[in-house]
Amino acid sequence: TNVAVKGITKTSVQVSWTGSSGATGYNVLWTDGTQTKTVASVNARTTAVKITGLKAGSTNSFAVQAVNATGSATSAWTTVALPASVPPAAVQGLAFSFTSVSSGLLTWNAAENALRYRVEVVDAVTGLASRATFGGDVTSVTVSGMRAGRTYQFRIVSLNDDGAAASDWVQVVAGTGLTTAAGKRG
Repeated sequence: TNVAVKGITKTSVQVSWTGSSGATGYNVLWTDGTQTKTVASVNARTTAVKITGLKAGSTNSFAVQAVNATGSATSAWTTVALPASVPPAAVQGLAFSFTSVSSGLLTWNAAENALRYRVEVVDAVTGLASRATFGGDVTSVTVSGMRAGRTYQFRIVSLNDDGAAASDWVQVVAGTGLTTAAGKRG
């Protein structure tokens, strides 16, 4: 009795129930409306289980079946709708402005649903890349240590628990003040 289903994440739930007198164990049953299967089997002392691997944005129903040597009894079904995945939007308005020959300010507009930003910098001469991750409230960073005459490319990757989205690359030549859009890059 008292079967309860509580969403824990976008892909997992906790199913709990009140134990049944005479039960030697329980089977937790799952259905999405097209298929039904047993997703957990536990002993009589257990009255809650975590079910993982569900699909974000899906509707799932659970029932608990009390079992013993002479038979079984199944509870009513309890349904829960899990929230959908919402990946972040790509950063817009990425710009770089020089503050000296070897440094500048990289700025961007906040991206919808971004919890973090990863700033990626590539030195076009050496091919060396660097990355740094910042909180979702950061929309500018100071870049220093650039060498005059070298070309650098920057992009921002918006991140959250549901995915990532990359901005286009912006290209600058240190020491010249030249900033151009580099477009897409691998």
